[in-house]
Formats: sequence, structure tokens, C-alpha cells
Amino acid sequence: MSFLLYGTRGDGNWRQLWQVNMCELIATYVRQYRDKETYSSVPIRWDADEPQLLQTEAVIRRPSKYGPPRKTGEVTSVYRDWMLIIDLKPTVAGNVSLYRIRKVWGWTQPTWTVICLRLDPLFVDREEEDSVAFKQEFEMPDKDLGGPVHEFLYLNHPEGTSQKRWSWGPVGQVNGALLWPEALAYFMRRIVISGGVPADLELKSSSPRRVTRSDRRKSAKHRKGE
Repeated sequence: MSFLLYGTRGDGNWRQLWQVNMCELIATYVRQYRDKETYSSVPIRWDADEPQLLQTEAVIRRPSKYGPPRKTGEVTSVYRDWMLIIDLKPTVAGNVSLYRIRKVWGWTQPTWTVICLRLDPLFVDREEEDSVAFKQEFEMPDKDLGGPVHEFLYLNHPEGTSQKRWSWGPVGQVNGALLWPEALAYFMRRIVISGGVPADLELKSSSPRRVTRSDRRKSAKHRKGE
């Protein structure tokens, strides 16, 4: 999995500009955009939309002509628009799986952070003979592939949020996140409130039904093969 910055000159084509260090981007965002009072409470609950992520990348890179604006409303001279992309399968030959990052929610503890990414699928397992060349420049697809979809990841910063280098998991790789009930409830609320769940999908919360003596008798009969 890799994170990429794309730009367009307004001609309908999106060009790959550079690979984004997403760990550095998230760390910079958390440190720069959260006030000191927020840091006094743990966990830190935060969110970043696409423009905020792009502006943070601009602060890191400080590109004058080839990257996103450093502040809202700023116009650069080369590219008119930008987007952050996840290449889900960068090493699979002939495969194009690109997703646009629209939103990130974060749950930051002193030594680790869980993030939830909202993604718009652009190309899902599309077959291309030269997938590398295709991913260098492409036209935005017209077909709606559904979504949004969501992905959970976690980052380590064992020396605290002020640590310069954050990493994916224990060995620097992207790993699956374990979500404790409070963190899971936070992310689910954010996803539902922001419209990430289809209107026709009914979410019901209910407590587990209490196991009765009748249930135990039925279970015992089933085990005996009656």
C-alpha cells in the first residue's frame, strides 16, 4: 500500500506527482492543528478533510509550483486541483486499485493512534497491461463504483505525539487496527453522522438476549444429536 499525490491542470488528466509519507502527514497535522488544551485530554479525537490533508502536505513539502496550496484559497501556477490517493496494490503487476482519500478520523493515545479513512473507489482491480504507466496519468472514471468505503489503520509513536517519526505498526508496516469499544463507538458515530452509511441500511443497537434454561436444554439436546 502506498500513498500518492496527484494533480491536474484542468485538462481532465490526473498526473502522479510524488509519494506521500502519510505517517509524517498525520503526525504534522495532529501537532499543528490541535491546540494545547486538546492535548491535556486523552484520547485526542480529531478529524481532517481532504483540503486540510492537502494543506498539511504543502506545509511539509513547501512546493511553490507543483503541489497543493499552503492555505485555503491560495492558487498555484501549475496545477489547479489535487487529490490524495491510496494505491492498494502497488506491487501487483497489471492491477490498478486506486482510492481517493476524502476524510480521516483519528483517535490518538500517548503512544499510538488509530485512524479511519473514508475512501472513494476510483479503480478497483482494473486490469491494465502496463499498470505502472496507467497510474502515472489517467482520466477520472465516469463509472460510480459505490462507496464510500472505510479503512482502519494504526500508527506508533512510542515517545509521544511530539515524536518526529511516527510509523505503521511495530516494524514500520501498515497493520490492522484493534479497536476497543470506546474507540469503535467514536468511529462509528463519525461515519454514520457524516453520511457514510447508506440511508436504506438500518443500524440497530440492542443488548444481547439473556440465555434461559430452555436455551441450555436445547443446546444440550443438539450436542447429543437428539
